[in-house]
Amino acid sequence: MSRNTLIVITLYWLLAPLSHAHAQSVTVFGNSDAQACYLETRLLSGGSSALTSCNKALKSSGLSKKDRAATLVNRGINYTRSNRHDLALADYEEALKIAPALAEAFLNRGNTYIFKNQFDLALADYNRSLELGTKEAHAAYYNRGLAYEALKDLESAYQDFLAAQQLRPDWSFPAERIARYESSDFQKER
Repeated sequence: MSRNTLIVITLYWLLAPLSHAHAQSVTVFGNSDAQACYLETRLLSGGSSALTSCNKALKSSGLSKKDRAATLVNRGINYTRSNRHDLALADYEEALKIAPALAEAFLNRGNTYIFKNQFDLALADYNRSLELGTKEAHAAYYNRGLAYEALKDLESAYQDFLAAQQLRPDWSFPAERIARYESSDFQKER
């Protein structure tokens, strides 16, 4: 695999409304604007600076198809962060036209669907991300657990939080959800 097409999953990003859904940025090498877009997305700086870098990179004719798809995912993450969900969804769709097996596009599109309260669509995307072998499956399981929780399927949510915790034992977010599910107060509420 060439340096220009290397894809590495590196980011977990908190999405405020559901407090703890996690996204994955995609590494881009070769185009300085695409690299800046990735780094600003990864470092959570996002905002207009990241969008400017992403837009400049996407206007460049020098991006490989894989780098273009990765940059679209990164820009989509930044659109989601700025509550521009329809633009984010359009970027994920375009990325998937270029790279239909890009697991991170499905994971991040699922996060955007959660923001739009479209939990069934989010579940489908998290499932597809897992089927495609996302390298950070714990984030997909955790996010899917959040979607199940929103749909009041608490048993499935609990199982996904357990799966996330098993895959990444040092990660506190699933541990916190699991503790809540296992608390005697929560058991009485169910």
